Amino acid sequence: MMRGMVDLRRALILASIGLISLNLAAQTDETIFREFQFDFATPGARANAMGRAFVGLADEGTISYNNPAGLGVLQRPEFSMEFRNSTVQFDVLQENDSFRLVSGSPSAFVLDSNQLGFASFSLPLKKVNLSVFFINHLDYQRFPNPEQTRWQNRVLPYEFSYFADHKVDIRLDTFGLSAGRSFGAWSFGLVAGQSNLKLDYTYKTILFSDFLNLIEPVESEAKADLSGFNWVLGSLYEFSPRWKWGFVYKKQPAFHYQEKVLNPQFPGPEKQPYNITFKVPDSINTGISFQASDFFTVVGDLDFIQYSQLGAGNLTLISGDQFTPEDYRIPDALEIHLGAEYLWPVRNHILAFRGGWFNDPDHKTRFVGQTESELGAIQDFIFNTGSAKDNRGWTAGLGYVYRNKVQVDFAWVKSDRFDWLVTSLLYRF
Repeated sequence: MMRGMVDLRRALILASIGLISLNLAAQTDETIFREFQFDFATPGARANAMGRAFVGLADEGTISYNNPAGLGVLQRPEFSMEFRNSTVQFDVLQENDSFRLVSGSPSAFVLDSNQLGFASFSLPLKKVNLSVFFINHLDYQRFPNPEQTRWQNRVLPYEFSYFADHKVDIRLDTFGLSAGRSFGAWSFGLVAGQSNLKLDYTYKTILFSDFLNLIEPVESEAKADLSGFNWVLGSLYEFSPRWKWGFVYKKQPAFHYQEKVLNPQFPGPEKQPYNITFKVPDSINTGISFQASDFFTVVGDLDFIQYSQLGAGNLTLISGDQFTPEDYRIPDALEIHLGAEYLWPVRNHILAFRGGWFNDPDHKTRFVGQTESELGAIQDFIFNTGSAKDNRGWTAGLGYVYRNKVQVDFAWVKSDRFDWLVTSLLYRF
């Protein structure tokens, strides 16, 4: 009986770490690393309005990071910048066949942000086009009100209460230099960038149970300002004046820092240091564009994101010793992006009408370990709640071009998980 009580106690302590929302993937088994989402979309309102597909078209300066090969076909210097308003809805833990909510109300957290998402300046120099750029990959902040809920197991005779209070600020930016050159029908590009990770967070949960006579806090904190090198290889092939194909590989950095943790596994007066690996997923992108006429273009991209790199050897367990990182699976994702653009020229002016669709497969952290024990059953409840639902979205946008010099674009991105309003400006010298 004592062994069973200890196992159940450990199970509930692990459960307390995950009882908020489970939106993405983890660098540790703390909730804050399952809620944020990286932004791997092609910058610019034009690309976002076309289903966020642009790798196979790549015909303006906003492509300097996502497919630098497109720089090789640009003939004039270009300056571009993008502003983005985003609203992200994070899920909460819901009742299922194993647990029911007794009291309290898990509050869904909504993150609203306004930021400069991208800026670049490209300059053709004889046979090579160079570009300097800035791009934001992640801007996650969480300052919700403290939350307390009480849950009851539907089979075993126990209840537990859960208190959570998190303050999180995590940002990932990249500054870099890209170059592109054309060799007939082929164009190639290279990016060398420095990614900066800034994080400052405190994480606190308190679990207490009358049945177990248990009151246990779990606290952690980290603050770091780190840099890492990343690089991108891109290519673009023109089958004909109307057909183009693009291919990109992005190698992202891994950051290493220490997090201080106080939990029942390592009790004491002070927090204990943990070594954490923060791996940004690598990706492979391919796309095609077809110019059906001088005024109508269709694009499509396939983006393979290696989200599994967030787990396995890069996943750090801080809340218990009953499982290994292999008991948690973070699936890779093959995203589909489709879009179209129609141009309406009027003398020195061009109006553009755009639309698209995309599908982002579910890549939440999933528990795949044994579920025979109480601990396994609770982990299965926490990590596998909710269906493996893909994130589908629709895009629409407008653009205006004056004398092929000044270009202003707007995009609306509406999906199951987030909404974006994107505005971008491009100037050709």
